[in-house]
Amino acid sequence: MAELNPPLGTTTPEIFMDNVKRADELVNGPAGTVNDRGGEPLDTWRQMMAKNDEIRQNIIPLSKQYATLAAAQADIANIPEGSTAYYRSPDDSALAIEVMNVGGMLTATGRKMPSQEYVEGISTGLGFPDSGLINAGSGNVWLMRDESGLLRVFMASKSDGYPVIYADVPLAIKNEAFGVSELIEINGRADPYRVTAYRDEDGNLRIVQYAKFNQYWSLGSDSESESRNPTEYVVFLVAGQSNAQGMGSAAKSPSVNQGVAYQYYNGALTPVLGDSVGNASTGSAWPAFANEFYRRTGLGVVFIPSAVGSSGLTAIASLPANGGNGQNWSGTGTLRGTAIARYNDAIAALESGGFAYRFGGVLWSQGERDARCLPSASNKITEQDYKNEFANLKSYFSETFGDKFVWIISQTGGDDAGIDAQGLTDMRRLQREIVRSTPGVYFGWNGAYNLIARGLMRSHDFPNDPDNVNRSHYSQQGYNEMGTAMAVVAASIATGNS
Repeated sequence: MAELNPPLGTTTPEIFMDNVKRADELVNGPAGTVNDRGGEPLDTWRQMMAKNDEIRQNIIPLSKQYATLAAAQADIANIPEGSTAYYRSPDDSALAIEVMNVGGMLTATGRKMPSQEYVEGISTGLGFPDSGLINAGSGNVWLMRDESGLLRVFMASKSDGYPVIYADVPLAIKNEAFGVSELIEINGRADPYRVTAYRDEDGNLRIVQYAKFNQYWSLGSDSESESRNPTEYVVFLVAGQSNAQGMGSAAKSPSVNQGVAYQYYNGALTPVLGDSVGNASTGSAWPAFANEFYRRTGLGVVFIPSAVGSSGLTAIASLPANGGNGQNWSGTGTLRGTAIARYNDAIAALESGGFAYRFGGVLWSQGERDARCLPSASNKITEQDYKNEFANLKSYFSETFGDKFVWIISQTGGDDAGIDAQGLTDMRRLQREIVRSTPGVYFGWNGAYNLIARGLMRSHDFPNDPDNVNRSHYSQQGYNEMGTAMAVVAASIATGNS
């Protein structure tokens, strides 16, 4: 809660009249927000009603399934206009039938939840060796034809207990009430979870899931074939502060196939099979980065984790008196030297291990610490101070990496509690100015700011953790998106398409 001036409990006539006016706006005003005396937004009554209605429309279709169409129509008041519900099929042609509220009447959408009869009714004319359930390492694979003749691919045994339907057109039913939590088209437009089907030289149909690095499954076989390990690796120095380390949920971070990624940390070169990467005891962006980079390029990744939580780019921002921990990336700090020393040791380890490698650049996520010291926040540093230190650090790294090395930035996000919002806004603007004016510096991800509106800050995964831990950090979904997006940029540069 923001500090009030005059303080809470003040009963002067001016404060009383201000509160009366504010209460009138909150109760009788339009949908929106009204700032309290501390400047923090409060939802008006109509805004709260609108949010409640939105929640109602979202949850009712998932909670309402009916025995008959007549029963569903009788409950039309609880099925919002434009929403869908399901009723049990009166015959064996389907498990359930989807209907939509159109002007108060339930109208069939044409979509149905297939029955077991359809799941088992796979056409033998397609040359399928078998139509049974197949063990496939990360999950079981089913093939089926729906009533319209379209091929469906089921990936079962997911960690959350729900199967996934992969379809060649977006007609498969998506409803958790029926056990399906996500729908992904087979044609690859829903990267990075691309799935396709093809025939091998023997005429057998095989299913390929690219998110699993070209692993494939053959119907009627328990065998699983994985792609070969990369023959070349691209080295990335991970630098910045805590969002570069990662503060997400390791359980929700993707796994990485053996041989696709390595990290050099604590004096050793070790495989990355998932999180943790570096000194993050929680989930990070980097397994998702490794997966997407490999999927796009066929090249492996070597991470050199060097980020330190709460570190500043400027020395002033890192001072404990200003909320820092004394560690910074400036010329007077130790972090830049430590990062270069770790890089040199990593290169020696790669040479010793016989790796074919090249340097890919710096993966940078930093700015929250310095944003809180900008003129629009605590006024400890100027905007030019930050720009100067960035240029100085890039010049320092150039002494080791050369003038043409690439710097990929994850743009700073927001504060889940709204603290120092203007300072963080100014930091994002500064980062845009740096990218526009500095050769070799690219944005890799600009989606952090929208995580607040999407409800995907760290409190999404850790609702009971302290606010000061959650405020500026991301959920694991946020980190996965960050890593995937940065890998897209890094892959384009690595393959000469920048």
